[in-house]
Amino acid sequence: MTRWRGLIALLLLPWAVTSWAHADHQADWRPILDPVPAGLTGVQVTLSQTLAPQLLLRHTGTTPLEVLAEDGQPFLRISARGTEANVRHAAWFDTYLPGGLPQRQPEPGEGPLWRWVSGQPTWGWFDRRLAPEAPSAQTRWTLSVRRAGKTYALSGRFVPALTGGFWQARWRSTPQLPDGVTIQLIPGQPFGVMVSTRGPRVEVRDRADQPFLEVTPQAVRAHTGSALWRETTTQIGLLEAATGRSGWQTIAGGGRTTWIEPRTVPDRPEQTQARHRWSLTLKINDQVIPLQGESTWVKRRRLAAE
Repeated sequence: MTRWRGLIALLLLPWAVTSWAHADHQADWRPILDPVPAGLTGVQVTLSQTLAPQLLLRHTGTTPLEVLAEDGQPFLRISARGTEANVRHAAWFDTYLPGGLPQRQPEPGEGPLWRWVSGQPTWGWFDRRLAPEAPSAQTRWTLSVRRAGKTYALSGRFVPALTGGFWQARWRSTPQLPDGVTIQLIPGQPFGVMVSTRGPRVEVRDRADQPFLEVTPQAVRAHTGSALWRETTTQIGLLEAATGRSGWQTIAGGGRTTWIEPRTVPDRPEQTQARHRWSLTLKINDQVIPLQGESTWVKRRRLAAE
């Protein structure tokens, strides 16, 4: 399970980053969720805006809940045991990240091929049905889930974006990092950060200057006692923050990780007049490296409907 998630983490490429950056900056409408069907007892569904519109589903029942792709075939299966992916379906790769996973193809063969991707009964995914090319007040979205042979519709509509623009983050100066270590800003609201290493141990520090993430070529670990870890896992929905624990937990295979970085937007994001300066700190082996960034507000064009 961990090996598979680590493999996918290594495949986040600039092509995917570019595609969702364009979509985010042009989005004048956001999807909202209708009431969840009454028959889906014990199922929690959340729709939020992280790196893109993202559905988060939690199901702790023993009978798996299947998420169906546009062709009616299942590509996710969630239960108390955890989350499985149908690696023979393109929707698994298309929804893992905004823009999909380039250069990854479904496994050959007939019928579903299920592989464990998480031990948690929660999964968040970026469904293209939440981001049509030209949404309007009349546009609706829908997707289906299935449990015990019965199909239910999750649906919603689109409303004008609540903000008139977006926060654009950048480095105030190019990060100077040791050989083998790279860092990249990932467009979103808030922006994300991707760290890669081919050798050195990289530790990411949180707002309190405490360990948050550790990235080595062998593994990615999270410090579950960090408030920033709990905040980012709540936002992205790919792994539940551990409760009642305060230590290191391996979350993926090594080499690379990406997280949503709330420090890239102000605590009060509606205050758009001033530049927002922010920082984060890396500890690479024994070297402490502070990184400085800033975010500015970029206005969107106004909608006629507004």
